[in-house]
Amino acid sequence: MGNIFMEGFRIPPLKLIKRGEPNDDLFALLKINSRMGELNLGDIRAMLGALETGNRRVAELIARQGADTFSAAASGIQDYTARKARDVLAAHPGWGV
Repeated sequence: MGNIFMEGFRIPPLKLIKRGEPNDDLFALLKINSRMGELNLGDIRAMLGALETGNRRVAELIARQGADTFSAAASGIQDYTARKARDVLAAHPGWGV
């Protein structure tokens, strides 16, 4: 039976972006420890871009609608989602609620 050191490369939590700039050392580490390093870095960069776009759009929405309205809408979405999930689980007795 293997252990974690035989199964992969362990990286402690580190920031990909520091003060708005990419952590080039961490990107290099991720690249050289992957068979498809450049492809994986492209995926990471795409995720970071999506997060930045989402962050900007949420800020714009809050600026337009106000923080209280945004917070109420977010709570409403969470409540609705939880209700729907419980409904799905209740419809399948073997899945348990």
